[in-house]
Amino acid sequence: MAKNVTSFPLQLRGDSTGSTGDKMVPGTWKPWLSNERFCNPADWKFGILKRTNFSPSMVGNMFSKYWSQPQMKSDGQRETEDRKEATPTLADGGKNAESQNETDSTNKEQSAVTEEPHDQNKSDWGNEASENPEVLSDRELQDLKEAPIGQIRILWIGHASLLIQMEGRNILTDPIFSSKAGPKNKIGYSRYRKPAVTVEMLKDLEIDAVVISHNHYDHFDKQSVMDLNTAFPYIKWYVPMKLKSDLISLGCKNVYEATWWQSLEFDEGITFHFTPAKHWSGRNPTDWYTSLWGSWVIEGKTAKVYFAGDTGYQEEIFKAIRDKFGPITIAALPIGAYEPREMMKCQHINPEEAVKIHKILDVQKSIGIHWRTFQLSCEGIDQPVHDLEVAKTAHGVGKEDFITLEKSLITTIECKKQDDTQEERSEPELCTPD
Repeated sequence: MAKNVTSFPLQLRGDSTGSTGDKMVPGTWKPWLSNERFCNPADWKFGILKRTNFSPSMVGNMFSKYWSQPQMKSDGQRETEDRKEATPTLADGGKNAESQNETDSTNKEQSAVTEEPHDQNKSDWGNEASENPEVLSDRELQDLKEAPIGQIRILWIGHASLLIQMEGRNILTDPIFSSKAGPKNKIGYSRYRKPAVTVEMLKDLEIDAVVISHNHYDHFDKQSVMDLNTAFPYIKWYVPMKLKSDLISLGCKNVYEATWWQSLEFDEGITFHFTPAKHWSGRNPTDWYTSLWGSWVIEGKTAKVYFAGDTGYQEEIFKAIRDKFGPITIAALPIGAYEPREMMKCQHINPEEAVKIHKILDVQKSIGIHWRTFQLSCEGIDQPVHDLEVAKTAHGVGKEDFITLEKSLITTIECKKQDDTQEERSEPELCTPD
């Protein structure tokens, strides 16, 4: 059974006036005739509903993007679109048309030579995994059954959903396998990218734990939770404060909730630390802020993984996490859903801010998440990876130090031995669960 650990709020470094500031803990307030609600510390200037964030043009752009959001397509449809994008336009006078046609002809001949027989044993999505980099191949799925030794292996399922293999355990983050993120998966944002695996494909693995960052539809998908709970009834769920009852209602048994800076020990090898984020919660107009939101530090014996979930940029948060936990081995940082900036900056970082966080946390390797799966905002579906490359160059971050997994899907990181000279961290005292 997971052990509850006393919370340990941190002091802020201080503000411009030199004061120590308030403790970095979520505030609470109780509206008239309503349940208690959480809020970000006031000095974070968090304002989703500021009028400056909701100009008519911004709202119009968001609705336009929603109604024209890209849909999940078959391989044939995407191949046709790729050809259209590669077709020379009138801007070059059609000078490259002949060479382009010759290239296409050559590619077709090569493809005909290398094409393999059709394999009927494919994923539920009906696309051939070996030909579709979005879906895990049979060989890669087989590799996942062998837990890496002295390494951390991460599979990007899509959006903020990851499979993390560390310390011999399989951990999922914010799992969503559904084709639509929204109420009852009927309305909402349509999926652009297929999940790399399905729950059915994961049944040969033993999923040990799931962490959830907050209750927005694209991070807390009830259908996916129920499917996982059916496949793995003994799974342990780690969720923000006031979200436990939702999972219990879905049939989940082993549910543990935490507030910021609270730790939950899975076993002697892994501890889950719930850490702050500049974001919010809510699934309908009546339940905003009624459950907490945050990020997670998953600490093993030789490595630490930081899963940011959703967050705006607030330097104090990431400095406090760095001060508390030391250098981070792997960070999963969101790089999508950031335009228009005036509207999104209070809740979503952009790629440049993700690079800044990478540097503040002293991360060995960062992975870009929360992009190319749902069209949640106004930037192009592939714009984040371009902006990330620009930001990495501008801030001197190495090409392999901050990566995305839209093609390779899986990355494996060697666990460097933690520095014994690192300044000693204050550890909370263990106590028994309530």
